[in-house]
Amino acid sequence: MSDVMWFVILGVLNIPLYLFLGKIFFNGWEGFGEAIMYWFKPDLWSWMSGEGFEDMMAEIKLAIFFAVCALVVYGEFQLVSGFID
Repeated sequence: MSDVMWFVILGVLNIPLYLFLGKIFFNGWEGFGEAIMYWFKPDLWSWMSGEGFEDMMAEIKLAIFFAVCALVVYGEFQLVSGFID
């Protein structure tokens, strides 16, 4: 099986973990939606409306969340590929 297929399989199997991590990072869907909103909102608009710090923190949490999810899948891939090869 190709490496890409393993990444896809592990990515799909980890959906419950992503949901759990999202609840920890964002305290539910509302916080996640807010972080996505700030991600697409230009930073200048946030600073001009007095939400600059909230924007920055939400974007940092979102970036860390995505990095943790990616690292989990990569770590599992390394573990699985060690047993398969």
